[in-house]
Amino acid sequence: VDTGAIDARIASLETQLTASQQKVDQAADALEGEAQTSAALQTRLDALETKVQDNAGQSTMALAIAATGLKSAIDRGGPFAAELDTYLAVAPASADAEGLRTAASAGVPTVSMLASQFADVATKIIATTRTVDPNAGIVDRLWASASVLVESRPVGLVEGEGVAAITARIEAHLNGGDLPAAIAEWDKLPESAKAVSTDFANAMRTRQKAGEIVSKALSNALTGMKTPAAAQ
Repeated sequence: VDTGAIDARIASLETQLTASQQKVDQAADALEGEAQTSAALQTRLDALETKVQDNAGQSTMALAIAATGLKSAIDRGGPFAAELDTYLAVAPASADAEGLRTAASAGVPTVSMLASQFADVATKIIATTRTVDPNAGIVDRLWASASVLVESRPVGLVEGEGVAAITARIEAHLNGGDLPAAIAEWDKLPESAKAVSTDFANAMRTRQKAGEIVSKALSNALTGMKTPAAAQ
């Protein structure tokens, strides 16, 4: 047996094995480096996502606080310009919210305020049903006007489609805090009665619209706060 040839063959195989091992080691090192790089990138990505979520949560919280403040200010019946500015600074663009600007400096009356103001308006409405003889003297005219002030009128949710009955239901709904129902009853009045109470009707509609806008704003803000938790 040629031992020299065998030794040479063994040496060649050892060389090849060493080279293969080096390649395996290099590949392992490369994979480890890629794994470390991937882990580092994932860590940075996780940190970024956390920061984004934190910022989103803070924005949502700020929106909810601003919407709550705006609703409270409007519900008090006084000016709410400062609260509206705060809300608009953190809220998405909203034509409805911007529409509150015209009423912000003076505020909008509460339903309780409207109810307390309606007695004088009711007198004017009922007076439209009384006709005065154009040929009557001054005394007769004054007496006719005075009689309207002292004349009793129905109260409560009475039936009927007459002016007095409708007026009574408007008052009853206002006292009960049901503004939509009061507005719906006012819409049933004849034009002569509407003409003397248009300003009051506009005040009711402004109150109703403001309440709807701010309630929707608060609802959307609170929904935004609940959504992330629900998603988890």
